[in-house]
Amino acid sequence: MTLRLTVHTLAREEPVESSDDTIGLELVRVTLSALQRGGAPPSAVVLRGPRLEIIPIPQLLQQHVHVDRFIAGLSRSNTPAGSADQIDAVGVIGVLQHRIPMQPEPRPVLAVMLEWADCRWWNWRAQLEGTPLRRVDGTDTFASALEGDTKPQGLGGWWSLGRRDRLQLNLDPIVH
Repeated sequence: MTLRLTVHTLAREEPVESSDDTIGLELVRVTLSALQRGGAPPSAVVLRGPRLEIIPIPQLLQQHVHVDRFIAGLSRSNTPAGSADQIDAVGVIGVLQHRIPMQPEPRPVLAVMLEWADCRWWNWRAQLEGTPLRRVDGTDTFASALEGDTKPQGLGGWWSLGRRDRLQLNLDPIVH
């Protein structure tokens, strides 16, 4: 299957060897900035050395791609010949729908979820409200594998899925 996707590439602000918290907070800033500019659509993210690649999830859904399997494939993707860009982490950022037990409708949250090859993870989220959506003060939560927290249900496990199902993407970027 061939997919045509728009990938937004940003130069990372933090050094490549940064801590999980530093990398996560860098993505929180990116996500909050997008929300303030009018929207932060759910997006897959790839940290590749000094670059951050953002792939809007609505593009995947329009092409009937299973998002978790796509991110799992990203974790094991091949880059173009001659490229030494190793994937450091994969994840999701942006406005997600969070299901709360005993409530019929999911609530929008702004989230960052990252996962590394050794299956450690880092998560931040904040509740959203209003039109346009805005962050609700005092609702920010942080969790991480390194702190011994429980992984958020329904997020992560991409590296394990990629290894178990032998998923792999061959990336061939077309630059205009």
